Amino acid sequence: MKGKVFLNNEPAPNVQIFESNATGTPLFRNNKIISAVTDDNGNFSINIPTGENFYITFRYVGTKPQTYKTNNTPAIINLKSTGELESVEVTAKRTYYWLIPVTLFLLIALKKNKL
Repeated sequence: MKGKVFLNNEPAPNVQIFESNATGTPLFRNNKIISAVTDDNGNFSINIPTGENFYITFRYVGTKPQTYKTNNTPAIINLKSTGELESVEVTAKRTYYWLIPVTLFLLIALKKNKL
């Protein structure tokens, strides 16, 4: 199966595509998920079965997952933005774990009047 994915009338790169059940949950076949990712131009190609009981799901950040039966999946997918994700802020806190043994050493040395 081949096609193209759009978001806001623009090609959507890096959209996750995978075989799923009707609710969009990924399916495992031989402990693997059949999946693909769109290229920079929104194009995709995925080798999945077609028929009444087979589904494919498209996921992209800031959109709701969309699931289709593979026998009637359009070659062109238009994702709909949820409008909920405006920004993401990532913060990190640096912990100096190496200071713990040094501090313990100094405390023990001070207690024994070695420093």
